[in-house]
Amino acid sequence: MPSKWLASLGRIPWRRIASASWRAFRRTFPRVYALALTALIGYLTFAAVRYLIVSLAVESGPPAQIAALPTRLDAATLSTGRSAFAALDAAEHPRSPLAHYHRLDTWIAPDAYNDCSRSGCHAPLPHARDKELRAFLNMHASSMHCGVCHFDHQPTPLKLAWYDLKTGEPRGTPALLDAYDMVLASRTDDAASSALAPNTGQRRTRQGDTPTIDQAEADRLGRLLHEAADASGGSRGLKELARHITAVRPGSPAMDKLLNAAREELPRHFRGEYGAKLAVVDRDGNLLRGHPNTDDAKRRYLEAVERAAERNGAGASPTIRTATTSQAVDVAPRQDTGLSQAERDSLLAAVHPLRRKEPRTCTDCHRSDQSLIDFKAIGMPGPRVDALVNPVVFRMIEHIGQGRAFGLPDFMRENGSTPTSQSTETPR
Repeated sequence: MPSKWLASLGRIPWRRIASASWRAFRRTFPRVYALALTALIGYLTFAAVRYLIVSLAVESGPPAQIAALPTRLDAATLSTGRSAFAALDAAEHPRSPLAHYHRLDTWIAPDAYNDCSRSGCHAPLPHARDKELRAFLNMHASSMHCGVCHFDHQPTPLKLAWYDLKTGEPRGTPALLDAYDMVLASRTDDAASSALAPNTGQRRTRQGDTPTIDQAEADRLGRLLHEAADASGGSRGLKELARHITAVRPGSPAMDKLLNAAREELPRHFRGEYGAKLAVVDRDGNLLRGHPNTDDAKRRYLEAVERAAERNGAGASPTIRTATTSQAVDVAPRQDTGLSQAERDSLLAAVHPLRRKEPRTCTDCHRSDQSLIDFKAIGMPGPRVDALVNPVVFRMIEHIGQGRAFGLPDFMRENGSTPTSQSTETPR
């Protein structure tokens, strides 16, 4: 039986079958390939034409990075992590709530130790009355306690100290400023940094063959940048910069490029990303994070507002609730509390015993002589100090608040002069 089966297999013309199969494959494969390629080209053509027609004819609406963001800066928003916002982790420069002043590159850190904002009376970014100035003023509120400008503190210059936003305790200079000081110290002069050493093709450094930053300094700079990233709420840009600086060999052209990038990147994080704020230090060396001994006065004021609202209607009005609970940044600056002017003034005087009649102006501090703040003493690097005491921009901000007319770009002239206003000008 097996021999018969093997004999029958031997009579099958295997060569002719293989030859016919190969000829069929050679005839069929090009046709199938051409058909598949034709179908693919047809589909891609259809998809491209459809995309063109749809994109032109159908309104797509705003992108998610805009439409999905919160529009109010309230307590619930402040307690939400950065990653919960639309595209914050994916975007290089995440946006902030639309009701907030525009072009703030990242989220502000909540301050649980600022008695002014946590009491339920003032918003974390409290300035809303003057639209011409509120962006500049709220920018200060993201890195300074309210008392720096609003407390009647006599010593001049002001004695200031940093306090940690997580613990409320005094602390040293923020890591972001220390890192910026390091990258500025590593700067070479223009001639040395841009010229090539003769006959070598190697870039010159500040001291011959000595790198502008050694390995120990690079490691320390990386640690400072990691600390700064954590303090800023997990800045992706700072983390990537720290990772690259610790990985690249000091003295190499790649390190020079990284240091130049750091000099440009770090100032973008100077608005409220220190993980700390400046506060006034009293004569006893204590930080003033609020008006002292005013807890009872705050409670009496808020209770009086609630009672007045109940007398005038069914519960507190939406405006009052906005001001006292959600702490929205766009609340009306002079809401109707239902209190008489005399009662309101009396209650608020007890709440604000250290309040100045008029807040400090820009040029009280931002000036090169007789400034109220010693910027070097609070850890600002030299070039940062020069930028903070240059009066050109700050005087222009005061002119805006006074309603003076100004023109661009003359207000940024190189000689440092500020635009002059004619005596016949009238405020807007």
